Amino acid sequence: MSPYVIYFCVAISTGSIVAFSIIVGNPFLLVADRSEFADYFDLDSSPASFAMISMLTRVPALMALAILATLLVTKSKISSAPIFPAIMLITLPFSILANFPTAVPRFWLGSIIFCLALIYMIERDGIIRKLYSAAVLFSLLVAFPFAGILRNYFSDDRVHSFRTLVLDGYSNGQYDIFMMLLAVVRYVNVFGYTNGNQILGSVLFWVPRSIYGGKPYGTGYMVAQALQFDFYNLASPLLSEMYIDFGIVGVAISFVLFGFVITKQERLVSLGKATEIRKIVLAFVGGWMVILQRGSMNVAIANLVPLLILAWFVSVYFYGQKWRSERKYV
Repeated sequence: MSPYVIYFCVAISTGSIVAFSIIVGNPFLLVADRSEFADYFDLDSSPASFAMISMLTRVPALMALAILATLLVTKSKISSAPIFPAIMLITLPFSILANFPTAVPRFWLGSIIFCLALIYMIERDGIIRKLYSAAVLFSLLVAFPFAGILRNYFSDDRVHSFRTLVLDGYSNGQYDIFMMLLAVVRYVNVFGYTNGNQILGSVLFWVPRSIYGGKPYGTGYMVAQALQFDFYNLASPLLSEMYIDFGIVGVAISFVLFGFVITKQERLVSLGKATEIRKIVLAFVGGWMVILQRGSMNVAIANLVPLLILAWFVSVYFYGQKWRSERKYV
């Protein structure tokens, strides 16, 4: 592995801040609270705005942090270089700024935490992995509702009790996946299937509407608007995405294929045959599945694609090993 990979990490982490400043024109939004960020980009009606920001700024910064974390966890020779601490001191704050906790959605923040935790977990076994599973459960049941209050803390003057911070989270719209699935079924009963149009729109999220005239809105937004809900910024889980496009058959086929791919990748890691860069991608996918399972699809794809591109670039130009060389182990 080339030692120049650490300089690449500095470049993409600092470059992500520069890219955000150029695209948005207001670098202070990096540390804004979630409501300010959402209002600026009109995320209720256009989640693709956040998808583009993630693709160009947040994912590269996370990739830089993940590479350095992997070098540390695997005790690579590069991590013992005298300049490595300085590289970490530069990369870490820029990566945090690009993914500032108050400005990013909880699901993206959770994905980052899960990704970094999985990078550590891949090299461990036994009790450590069991503790990780318990930590994930705790995060979903306790930390997740708490983060909903924390992200608006600076713009909220109320004094919150423990019940408000945690317990009330179970009785509001934070756990809306089952409701959205029922809403999608109702939508299909009234308007019919979309026959792949939603997934096509998600894959082509980067194409402007001026070019792609029939580009669909996110499934959650589209269903909420069609059924005349009062609130349009709703999630659409993977199950709903598959159902609205292809029905029950599409759900069955897609989940079988999804399980097959994940199982193959887990087997590769368990055999100890995965390269470091592949471990990074799989760790990211472990966290990314939180976004995928919740939705929307266009945001999930926008987060995955740039990471795969960066991973390919790093594997070819810094690791000197293309992924296809690992196929014999799959």
